[in-house]
Parts: sequence; C-alpha cells; structure tokens
Amino acid sequence: MSHRSIRKNLLLYIDGGLGEKDTIEVKEHLPQCPHCSQQITVLSKIWKNGTAVEHLRPSPFIWTKLEARIAQPETSGIVIQKYIPALRYSAAIVMLIISLLLGNYLGNLPQSSVQQPSEATSNEYFARTYHLDSFELSSDESIGQIIVLTSSERK
Repeated sequence: MSHRSIRKNLLLYIDGGLGEKDTIEVKEHLPQCPHCSQQITVLSKIWKNGTAVEHLRPSPFIWTKLEARIAQPETSGIVIQKYIPALRYSAAIVMLIISLLLGNYLGNLPQSSVQQPSEATSNEYFARTYHLDSFELSSDESIGQIIVLTSSERK
C-alpha cells in the first residue's frame, strides 16, 4: 500500500475495519513514518474519547454568518451559468440559419450582363475567366520534348 492510501485508512485501522493484509502493512509502516505515527496517536485519542469532540463548538459569530449566507438568495451569476450551454446551442443554430440565408441570397443573384460567348470565342472567354491566358499554347509535340527544348533554350 502506498503512503497516501495508508493515511486514508488510519481511521479504519484504529476501528479494526481493515483486512489482515492491510492491517499488517499499516503496522509495518507506522514505525517507519513519524507523520503517520503522530496522526494515529491523535486519531486514537479522539476515537477512544468521543466526549472530547462534543466540547468543540463553533463561536456564535460563525453560526450567525452561516445563517446569513444560507438565507441569501441565489446570485445572478450562478443563474446565468445554468443557461450558458443553451445559449451556445442557440448561437450555433442562429449562425447556421444566417449562413443558409446568405448562401441562398448569393446563389440567386442575377447573372451579369455579359453575353455568353459564341462557340468561336468560347476558348478565349474560358481562358480569360480562369486566367489561363498566362499559359502559352504548346505545339503538338509531347510534354517531354517540350521540357527538353525549353531547358536547352535557357542554357
């Protein structure tokens, strides 16, 4: 058992509520650990003498302060925290609706006044629209031959 688990089980050790294996481990640990030995001494005194705890009473000031705190109404900050998840979902739904309406509006915009190109100029229109005019038209040669020719021209 670890030191932490032994500290948690000291009261059970005093009461006799631990199993044999755990009791042996606690007995072996107590001579080695002064902190646990001191704690078991204090707990034993309190456990054996139950009347000692009855003499401890809080001051009247603490009891008055506690009563006032219990009587206080719930603060608004706590109430708002209850609704934060619902507000998040509502905001997400509103954003979704706005984006759908905006997409619908943009999708239904009237077409521009530019006439559709005729068949003869459709290649030029396509090249201008997609900025393909920066590419040079190649000859009927293969791509490999074009690369070889352009690389030899650069040298």
